[in-house]
Amino acid sequence: MDIRQGVFRVLATGGDTALGGDDLDFCIAQNIAPFGWSDQTFSQRQSWIQKAKYLKESLCVDSALSSLETNVTPEDIENWCLPFIQRTLEICKDTLDRAELSFKDIQKVVLVGGSTRIPFVLKHLQYLWGEKIDRALHPEYAVAQGAALQAYQLTHECSFLLMDVSPLTLGVEVLGGMVETLIPRNTPLPFEYTYKFTTAVDGQTKIRLHIVQGEKEFAKNCRSLGIFELSGIDALPKGMARIELKCYLTVDGELELEAKEYKKEGEGAKAFLTINTVRSLNDENIEKELTALSADDGSEVLLRIWTQKHQQASDGLEQMEKILQHCPYIFSKEEYEEMIKICESFSDFLKKVPVQYSQALQEISENWENFSILILPYIERHLTYVLKQTLENV
Repeated sequence: MDIRQGVFRVLATGGDTALGGDDLDFCIAQNIAPFGWSDQTFSQRQSWIQKAKYLKESLCVDSALSSLETNVTPEDIENWCLPFIQRTLEICKDTLDRAELSFKDIQKVVLVGGSTRIPFVLKHLQYLWGEKIDRALHPEYAVAQGAALQAYQLTHECSFLLMDVSPLTLGVEVLGGMVETLIPRNTPLPFEYTYKFTTAVDGQTKIRLHIVQGEKEFAKNCRSLGIFELSGIDALPKGMARIELKCYLTVDGELELEAKEYKKEGEGAKAFLTINTVRSLNDENIEKELTALSADDGSEVLLRIWTQKHQQASDGLEQMEKILQHCPYIFSKEEYEEMIKICESFSDFLKKVPVQYSQALQEISENWENFSILILPYIERHLTYVLKQTLENV
């Protein structure tokens, strides 16, 4: 969190809702129970958990447990709980990475929760954060004090402002099923962005807009938030219509969308949609997305690059085929027949080229480069012809 002149700006959030002090109690209880945990009755388990909690809390006032009649040592408890502590440290590092910060950028660390008072927990935190840990705030009272401050803010005029961030990336599905990012994860709120695009085929009069949430490259693997349609677009050649998608994400997670056709004269088509991006979204969903992102082997990125390259090649082929169909007179007979064969061959290649493999990506890149070199002189010739005709008709 960045705090300046009364403005509290959240740079990144991180955590694990399944990790807390109860995990330490449960872990200690399993180790101090005299026989198998699975053989314990419910009441016996609860009794051992209470004893474990007492042992843990006793460490806060007697780090050596010298006042207790027990064979358990502080070192035993530390070794049992170490996996949970390491998980906490990993979350700290991951959150810094998401905020694009390093440890040296952090000025102060506030500890929250009674477990941070345990000597061996504090030892590991100090090893990570050093002298940046601020112990002026009591860990067990921090949440209550925060709630009190929030209550005060709601009932009085206050000069401080909390700026939250978007927990996951928001995007729109584009040609090929890919996701085009509208609002990246960890973007400070409120936030506004305008995405500009165009039509994919000649004479297209409507566009289906699919809004998704998640960190994947393809819409089918993301969380679908809503679909709306922009209809009544002028029937123009492919790529000529100018479409704008205006996005506004509020601090409450409301995403306000306005899609419209931009025209120099007159009103263009419009469509609106409002989505609650945080409804049914919990910490578990967020953690699942981020865990999947960190475990990604790069195959989705590779597939996205392949898809983009395939679309680029298909668009170039379509452009050349239109020139051959509508402007055959710019070619000599030999050139025309040769280009027909080249286009047919390239079309067959695009239909057969495999998907997802790095070898296929290299293959499609090389073939597209060779094809574009062959068609470039004829595209330039066509543009020159069109420009000449336009000037003559002025």
